[in-house]
Amino acid sequence: MIAKSLCFKHPAGLHLRVASKIIQLSDQSGVKIRVVRNDTEQEAFGDSIISFMMLDVGKDSELLVFVEGPEEQTVFQQIERLFIDGAGAESPC
Repeated sequence: MIAKSLCFKHPAGLHLRVASKIIQLSDQSGVKIRVVRNDTEQEAFGDSIISFMMLDVGKDSELLVFVEGPEEQTVFQQIERLFIDGAGAESPC
């Protein structure tokens, strides 16, 4: 299992487009993805877009991302790229 803390820097936070790409990664690879918002301890899971929207991740929110499965390294790198390119930064808040 891979676990890493990431901080969103994008003004829009974790929006629907990024959440749907995370869901697709989970579906296509078969890995388990879990995201925990550090300040509220709310969780989102890679099989539920609603759980990602319920996180209400805004700018500067710190999240702990867990990825587990046979292709976890590749999937985690793709998630990091999403956070960097589409909705945040890879460094901790």
